[in-house]
Amino acid sequence: MIRCEEITKTFCKNGSKVLSLDRFTMDIRDGEFIAVRGPSGSGKTTLLLTLGGMQRPSGGRVQFDEHDLYALTAKERASLRSRRVGFVFQMFHLVPYLDLLSNVLLASPIKPGKGERKRASELLEKFGLSNRIDHRPDELSAGERQRLAVARALLNRPKILLADEPTGNLDPDNAAVVIDHFVQFHQSGGTVVLVTHGTAADDFANRTIRLDQGRLSED
Repeated sequence: MIRCEEITKTFCKNGSKVLSLDRFTMDIRDGEFIAVRGPSGSGKTTLLLTLGGMQRPSGGRVQFDEHDLYALTAKERASLRSRRVGFVFQMFHLVPYLDLLSNVLLASPIKPGKGERKRASELLEKFGLSNRIDHRPDELSAGERQRLAVARALLNRPKILLADEPTGNLDPDNAAVVIDHFVQFHQSGGTVVLVTHGTAADDFANRTIRLDQGRLSED
């Protein structure tokens, strides 16, 4: 379980303080599929980065299972993140000069060996990309690139997937394919927190929250 207690995050923009999260409090229970909604600038991406140990809050506490997440060192947080958290971003964050297999293997916290390569190859096959294994990301469609990004996020068998608008750049058919992979992960016991403006996840999320000006306005 992840517990957020009075999380606050402020940024400095053009000499002024901007409040991105405002005393945000919520529990995320194991096995939930949570859709996160809210207008642009409401703190959705900041929340995901904070949950995943990538952005230290200005105040408050994030409890990740037995760990006080931001009491850990940066190295300890990175280790926990690589073992338990998978990230999927709207803009894919793929390395253009690496082939598909190498892009998936980037998620490995250790030098990839035979086991990691086998796992990556199996994921590419599962995501319908095994025939493109030697290709580079710019040779793929947007839907294929997002499937590649999800495959990379799953390499280390994470406990939770954090996804920031993963279908935002996709047509409805490709969006449905990507959401189906999140559903499969959830059905296997994983936890999903998915930021979305669309409706693709409406039939599958068992909880929907809404942020407004950094606060939890609906749960």
